[in-house]
Order: sequence, then C-alpha cells, then structure tokens
Amino acid sequence: MFYPEKRKHTSPSALALWKDNRAEFERRYFAGEKTFVNKAMIKGTQVHREVELGMREVQIRYEHAEQEIVVPFKAGRTELELKFIPDSYEIKNGKAKFVDYKTGSAWSKKRAEDDFKQAVVAWGLYLMTGSEVSGAIEHIADDGTTKVYRVRYTTERLEQVGDEVKKLVKEINKGYEEWLTRTDVFMDEDALARFAELKAEERRIKDELQAISEQISGQMEAGGLSRAKTPFGTFYFTERKRWEYPDDVVKIEQKLKKAKKEYEATHEPKTITRTLSFRA
Repeated sequence: MFYPEKRKHTSPSALALWKDNRAEFERRYFAGEKTFVNKAMIKGTQVHREVELGMREVQIRYEHAEQEIVVPFKAGRTELELKFIPDSYEIKNGKAKFVDYKTGSAWSKKRAEDDFKQAVVAWGLYLMTGSEVSGAIEHIADDGTTKVYRVRYTTERLEQVGDEVKKLVKEINKGYEEWLTRTDVFMDEDALARFAELKAEERRIKDELQAISEQISGQMEAGGLSRAKTPFGTFYFTERKRWEYPDDVVKIEQKLKKAKKEYEATHEPKTITRTLSFRA
C-alpha cells in the first residue's frame, strides 16, 4: 500500500505535485483538503470536453480518448498501481503514442521535454508495451489555434523515469510518517501557504518567460536585429563568453581551489549569512 495503508494507487499528477510543491501535496493527499478550482482550471476542463466531443479541432487525435489506464508496479516492497487518463492515445504494433491538450500559458519544446507529469504518463505506457513511447503536447490558444510539441521517450529515459518514480514513492511514504508526528503549529499557516503559492507561481512565470523569450529571440534573429526598441521597452541580446584555458592556467586554478579548501577546513569563517530556503 501507498504511504502506509492509506492509498493503493498514485498518479502522474500526484507524483509531479510532490516534486513541485510538497506542502500542497500534504494538504491535498495527507490531510485530504479539497482542491481550490480557479477559472483557468474550469476553462481547461471545458476545452478538453469540447475536444473529446469533436466540437473543437485539434491536430492530433488518436483511437482512445479520456480512458483510464491502471498499471501495477512495485517500488521496493511497496506494491501499488499507477492510474492515469491520457487525453488521447493509441497502441499499435506494440508501440504507444499519446497527446495531452493544454490551455493557459504558452509552452515550448524544452518545457514539453522537461514536463515530469508527461514523462510518467509515457512510463505507464512503457510498462504496458516495453517499447519507446511517442508523446506530444498540443497547446490550444485562446483564439483556438494550436501548436504541437512532440517528445520521443526512449527506453533508456523511461527506465530513468521509472527509477525516479520509485524513489518518489519511498519519499512520500517517509514524508507521511514525518507528517503524522510533525509539530509546526507555532508557524503562521497562512504565511506558509502564501509563500508556497508564490513559489509555485514563480516557477510558472519562469516557464512562460522562457517560452516567450524563445519566440522573441527567434523573431529578432530572423530579422537580423541585435536590439529592438518597442513601446514596452528595449529588447537586446547579451553575450556570455567562455574560454578554454591552457593546461598551465588550469593547474594554477586547481592549486588555488585546493589551497582555499585546506584553509577553510582549519579556519573559522569571517561571516556567516543565513537566508530562508524552501523546497515544496
């Protein structure tokens, strides 16, 4: 059973939430608090329903739509099931393909490749087929236009994803035991929750900025521009130079690092600065 004797299954979204925001995972899964539904989530559900009913055109549509898949697996001595519902998928000739329809903030090729939730979906299909998996994100913009970002999941990568999933299961089981005995009532829960929300928003904004940055950079390069003055501000390229040093310089650097390390091991620091860190 999953986080001892409480659940017998997990999902790609739950595992991704543990990685991205442990405080929210604890509230939702350990404490059983209801999930807040915002306008973006309601709109996303509506768009998915329109795609499923054939009321909205998309570039990729496979044989199966919104069908739950349940795959058993083991993480150490923990036996559980992976449950997930691909937006659309098919398995032909022993190979699986799937697509996830996304609304809201813009996507990029890198964001699609790095998305852990999608990688776990691919791993679940890999458990069924034993072959590499073809995935895709199809982003549906507010004006109805769509853009597809394809991701090829090799068997090597899927094995790595499986290892990470099993590691996360062990972390969650341990986290549940710690949560049961934790005493943090002296801390302002509203402040903690707001901080966690802002950090999650910070990650979302970073992803969106990355996607938009790639778009603007591409347009400037296509136009041969190194600087573009716009009503919103000036966009320009900065360069980071990197040198490959000769062996004699590298040896000097290595000696300096060694000398610093030896000094730090035998002397007290002049100052110690503490900053608040956070891991969801």
